[in-house]
Formats: sequence, C-alpha cells, structure tokens
Amino acid sequence: MSEVCQRLALGRSLLVRLYELYPSMSRSKVLLLQNYRAYDDIVDIPSHLFYQDTLIANLKRPACLPYSVVFYGVHGQEEIADEPPSFLNRGEAAEVADRVEELINLWPAQVWGAANPARICVLAPYPTQVWETSLAMVDLLQEGELTCAT
Repeated sequence: MSEVCQRLALGRSLLVRLYELYPSMSRSKVLLLQNYRAYDDIVDIPSHLFYQDTLIANLKRPACLPYSVVFYGVHGQEEIADEPPSFLNRGEAAEVADRVEELINLWPAQVWGAANPARICVLAPYPTQVWETSLAMVDLLQEGELTCAT
C-alpha cells in the first residue's frame, strides 16, 4: 500500500472507519446479526473476517447444490477498446458464455424452480465488455430473457 493510502487510513474500509468513530455502547452503532439472503457458506466468510463470527446466515445451502460460489481463472488478454476509457477481454467473455450455458443446462430446478434465463444477470465493468460478452452469448440471449449489463 502506498504511503499516501496509509496516511489517509485507506487500508480499512469506509464502514470499518465509520464503525470506529462511535463509542462502543453508542445507539448509532449497529451491526448486522442475521443474513437472510445468502447461503451459510457465503456468509461465513464476512462473519469471520469482519463480525467476529457473530453474523448468522438463515439460509443453509441445499445439499443438492455442490457449491455457492465458483471462481474461474481465465488466461485472456485485456484490450483497450476503440472507445476509451473502456476495456474488453475476449477470453473472459467466452468463459462467461460457457458458464452461463452450463448454469442453464444444470439448473437446479428442485431448488430454484423451472429454468428461467430471466433470473440470470451477467455484470461486466465496461460497456465494451458487455458488448463482447453479449456477442459470445448471442444464442443464449435469443433463447431467453438473459440480461448482460454494466
């Protein structure tokens, strides 16, 4: 971390800095105690890192779902788009298209109901990457209501 960031205390998140501003017994100091939106194996990470293991997940991952979060490594090349300040990565776009198609084909209907591409939203950081990802998923986009956006 740079000296400037250290001096400005940017090594800690804004929420942590705000939390530390108030006295320990302040009524303005509120911590989330229960999470109703994410599976336990996702909530366990921030609970341990930021909540001293006090944040409780009220959703247990169904046994039929093998995992809650998946990370993929892509050996793509980031390119500067024709319309700066945008970037694109064709390798990432192709990987996302493959993962979305896999999700549709392996949709856990017993947990989420009938397969519905309208419930899938792909987010990308740059407009050009959205365009590139949409091109890679053109067949999937025509089949359903799949959304790809920044």
